[in-house]
Amino acid sequence: MSNETDQPTTPDPEPCRVRLLGSEPTEAAESLASRGFTVVDGSRPAGDVDCLVVGADAAREDDTTSTASTGGTVPVILYAASPNVANDRAGFAGYARAGDVEALCDQIRWHVGRRDRDFESDEAETAETAETAETVADDRTTAHDRTGTTADDRLGTLHRGTVSLIEVETEAELFERTVDIASHLLDFDSCYIAVAEDGLLVKRAGVGDVTDEALPIDHGIVGQTYQTGTTYLVRDTAAEPRADPVRPTHRSGVAVALGGEGVFVVIADEPNAFTGRDRDLAELLVRYAEGTLARIRSAAAIAERRDLVESLHEGTAALAAVQTTSDAAEVAVELAERILSFDTCYVGVREGDTVVPYAVSSGAPPDAVRSMDVSEGLAGETIRTGESRLLERVEGSNATPSHPAYRSGISVPLGEYGVFQAVSEEEGAFDADDLELAELLAGHVTETFSRLRAEADLGDQRERVARLHAHTVQLVRCHDVAALYEESVETARAVLGFDTAYVLVVEGDRFVPAAQATHPDHAPVDSLPLDHGVASETYRTGESFLVRNFEADDRAEPTQSVSGGGISVPLGDDAVFQAVSRDADTFDEFDLELAELLASHVTATRERLRAETELREERDRLGALFENVPDAAVSYELVDDEPYVRAVNPAFERVFGFDEAELVGENLDEYIVPPDDETERNAAALNTRLKRGESIRTECRRRTTDGVRAFILQVVPLELGRENVAGFAIYTDITARRERERELRRQNERLEEFANIVSHDLRNPLSIASGYLELAAESGDPEAFERVAESLDRMDRLVEDLLSLARKGQVVGETTALDLATVAKQAWAGVETADATLDLPESLPADGDESRLLALFENLFRNAVEHGGTDVTVRVEALESADDAEGDTVTGVAVSDDGPGIEPDERTAVLAAGETTSDDGIGYGLAIVKGIVEAHGWSLAVTEGHDGGARFEVRF
Repeated sequence: MSNETDQPTTPDPEPCRVRLLGSEPTEAAESLASRGFTVVDGSRPAGDVDCLVVGADAAREDDTTSTASTGGTVPVILYAASPNVANDRAGFAGYARAGDVEALCDQIRWHVGRRDRDFESDEAETAETAETAETVADDRTTAHDRTGTTADDRLGTLHRGTVSLIEVETEAELFERTVDIASHLLDFDSCYIAVAEDGLLVKRAGVGDVTDEALPIDHGIVGQTYQTGTTYLVRDTAAEPRADPVRPTHRSGVAVALGGEGVFVVIADEPNAFTGRDRDLAELLVRYAEGTLARIRSAAAIAERRDLVESLHEGTAALAAVQTTSDAAEVAVELAERILSFDTCYVGVREGDTVVPYAVSSGAPPDAVRSMDVSEGLAGETIRTGESRLLERVEGSNATPSHPAYRSGISVPLGEYGVFQAVSEEEGAFDADDLELAELLAGHVTETFSRLRAEADLGDQRERVARLHAHTVQLVRCHDVAALYEESVETARAVLGFDTAYVLVVEGDRFVPAAQATHPDHAPVDSLPLDHGVASETYRTGESFLVRNFEADDRAEPTQSVSGGGISVPLGDDAVFQAVSRDADTFDEFDLELAELLASHVTATRERLRAETELREERDRLGALFENVPDAAVSYELVDDEPYVRAVNPAFERVFGFDEAELVGENLDEYIVPPDDETERNAAALNTRLKRGESIRTECRRRTTDGVRAFILQVVPLELGRENVAGFAIYTDITARRERERELRRQNERLEEFANIVSHDLRNPLSIASGYLELAAESGDPEAFERVAESLDRMDRLVEDLLSLARKGQVVGETTALDLATVAKQAWAGVETADATLDLPESLPADGDESRLLALFENLFRNAVEHGGTDVTVRVEALESADDAEGDTVTGVAVSDDGPGIEPDERTAVLAAGETTSDDGIGYGLAIVKGIVEAHGWSLAVTEGHDGGARFEVRF
């Protein structure tokens, strides 16, 4: 038996009998019945059914073991949201997820089929010799040990693996994923998938010792599997003449046909490595792969068809410019070759009772087509019946091909004018999609033929028709519907000679004029109700109307005061074209035809414009938003969890200083993330969230042309909630806002300081002044008046200091080159210094705001006099660079005195607003100094002077 090649048994023609237990599978009964299963009554014995399906609710009752044992060979499938629903899974032969009826059907068929195959296999093995039976038993034991899992476990592995196929989008990924699943499902030395291409089986995915060379499609068991669609289990290639292994080391294997596309093969380097159960699991895996392959190809076909339709619509715009039937036929054939990829096609036009070829593919043989009678062959039948035909085989049909090599074809009527046909030298070369695309092309060609025939039939009105046709080019050139309507009414007046023409568009419950060209005798048209006159009839019925005389036609409700006639023609289903004459009986049927011809061009062009607009908007919506968003934006893709640039908008280039060409394909973080540990960790965390498909809005710091700035980062992945590889990121600069917030906080702090001062510092001297003023008024004591004057003076100084302090957070005014020695001298003259002495250098150059620096020196001098006494000596000196040997580089200025100085632990506190060590001081002078220094961008330090007094050093 080990030397035989196993083939799957023929399925039992009788439908599988399924018994359902529990509420969940009961809901699937109708679906199972529709798929050919017989759902039996729950009261029937288990022995009367092929399979039991147990729902989650029944499984929780812990009666599954007894249920499963009934009947002995009846498989039991758990049908629930999770395999963990049951406490004891020993009685279950398989598992299917609730709601996935297809997976449930696969499980039932597989288990019932496995039971039948195992039964047949057992009978066959019983008939073998004891030695062979022992060998098979050893092989089975070995197979079980090789996998290390039970059948249920492997089936669970299969289902978990095949769930991942849902995300597969390409054939290459499918094949690689299938081989990977097989590696967890089956124990093998080699595995590969080969696809048939040009008579060869070409490897598309594989692992192990497999050849990369293509094999003939009839090579050995592999080729036989592909050609017959039969699954083969080869227990020993040495004993199987048909095996023809690629490597002599390949001793056993399983080959499963992958639909009609190729073959899936697993190989072991030892005989008897696989069992019938391995074969069944391989078949199940390939069945899932086939379904996924069909889905992938269906999606690709849909996308290809959409592209073909769009290309065809764009290409048929050329038909609007053709002037003859031959030109239209040539365009049709060219489009069929270029866009639809038809090998050989032609357009035949009916002339009387003869179908005459007007255009033939350039590569067709000289005798490819011929003139024929309209009663002859498939072309004549198509014209007579007006029905399309898809002919998979010419042989045995009523077709009379002009060339004996033609084997299949398509035949589509061109209205009453002719026929379009495409032929091939292969049978079954066309399908229903090809026929539908050919009918779409034929529809455009038929419309063109109709237009050309109408023009030709006008006879003595050829000049008007020619002029109208010439102006339709202008219609085609219109870039929007509004311009098209304007061009149409101008064409109606200038070319067709209509006195007045207008287009009424339906908006809500009224007709609104979208364009109008009126004769001087006619008044412009205003909006009209939808039930107004002939326009209402035209809109409601979609039919054209000719009113020869308004006065004689009850339907007419003319908007003009003069008598006359009119024409009303629908423009699709949302607009009406109307023309009005000044005189009755001016318009006739020919004028109506001309108006309808114009309307057909307008309608066709309008629909094309709408389609183009919709397509353009759909294609450019994200691109336009991306390009025009005022903030810096970048399109990225994640590669190895890092964001790589696909495109950036102009704002990004301006803010971050990189050209798009420089960034595309580069890691974005390496360019704009500041090189500090915290920011880099935050960027890595963001990338992790992006991979999970999260939409992000957060604050971050990034490097720009102006240094590191603060941003609001908004990231939108292409797919929310799923693992993503691409998206868009927008950076909104909030640095200025953060600065404004900080300035606002500083202003609030100053306001709070002012409030404290007003509520406390001003109130105290004011109370003293009020008290002494009352005392002075009562007693006339001069000392009381002096105390009032002192309090008022203190209030005056306090107000002056408050005004100066209010400016401390402001930006300094215009800076100029100054001599600080001169500024200090001016400040000294403005302060009451009594017997104090000022020591100044000859010159001390610096750039600054003179008025602010004047206030700085005044406050430092006043502070020295207040704390050092009236005879204090104040020294102003330049701070020079320590690295400058000659000492001529000024780096700052120092102001010191020989007073008592400031204790080290108080030197920082004295700079705060309201801090003072003097009984007469108010504590804002040094705070003002600090504010002026910081406003210049300088630094201030308090230290000890050379003479032991206070020293204030200002570093530029």
